[in-house]
Amino acid sequence: MKNLLVLLTLLTNYVPSLFCQCPSLEPIDGPTQVRTCINLTDFYTVPNGADANLVWTLTPTGIGSFQGPASGESVGIRWGGLYGPTAQLCATPTNPCYDPTPVCLTINIERLFVSGISHVRACAGDYVYHPITGSPNTEFLWTCLNPAVGLPPTGSGDLDFTAANVTAYTVSGIIVQSVQGDCLGGQQGFLVMVYPIPTVTAPAPVTACGGAQVSVTFQGTPAGADFLWTNDNPAIGLPAAGSGNLSFTAAPVTQIETATITVTPSKVNLDATGSVTCTGDPVTFTITVRPTPTVDDPPDVAVCRGEPVAVAFSGSGTAPTYAWTNSHPAIGLP
Repeated sequence: MKNLLVLLTLLTNYVPSLFCQCPSLEPIDGPTQVRTCINLTDFYTVPNGADANLVWTLTPTGIGSFQGPASGESVGIRWGGLYGPTAQLCATPTNPCYDPTPVCLTINIERLFVSGISHVRACAGDYVYHPITGSPNTEFLWTCLNPAVGLPPTGSGDLDFTAANVTAYTVSGIIVQSVQGDCLGGQQGFLVMVYPIPTVTAPAPVTACGGAQVSVTFQGTPAGADFLWTNDNPAIGLPAAGSGNLSFTAAPVTQIETATITVTPSKVNLDATGSVTCTGDPVTFTITVRPTPTVDDPPDVAVCRGEPVAVAFSGSGTAPTYAWTNSHPAIGLP
């Protein structure tokens, strides 16, 4: 009799399912359609699982996180992973009295997200429209870390603004978050970069003779700006268009030629992933080329001592004057 009691005790400890009537676990109770909210937690319960010593698992790994222990009758899950579109949540009994087969629930995942957004590059004073997209039926809230670019500190929807009239390169980080009701979803970040408008100082008018070398150096801001110019009268010896400082030989014109030069400052602004070209207001100045005067070769003159001598010079040019030198003042000429 004593041996029988010992045997019954061993069987009770190691094969409890033979001696207890544990009920079958009810299905998991909780939402089967969820959103990836970073600020909300969904709860799941096996209503009669308090005594089953449940251990919970969630697959695929990384689709969400347990908010607290992954054991017991109930668990909380915050969905925030990038996997989907479904997850499986299972509760496995560890109490030997229960059938060890887990109860499972398939959960559909609705991700709230912001699509990848490219950086924004603009010139000072430009109108900027930059759409923001992502999950459907979602509001997009953004924060501007540096309002000096022309945006307010916060806003929603697409970026629609005029870039600030900056005098130096200005950049701001923009953080966009998806929102649906009280659910805060994924975020994206990008940059808004605003570049100053280049300037150029108008040069003074230039006058030169035909055949002379003409040079004009442009001054402007910022450093590294290009200067694009046009010439409305190539007869002066300068092409109709070009860039950079001017350096040319004036044409041997036969009449006065005047050209208006229009100079436009431009700056190509580069960064690691793109570029934007900013163009400033043009300035104008004139270049006038005059014909180079000529003188005809007078005939030789022979006179007697004491006689008056007159030699008239002639040539071409606009009212030229003539300068002369005498290699032998003993003839009576300075």
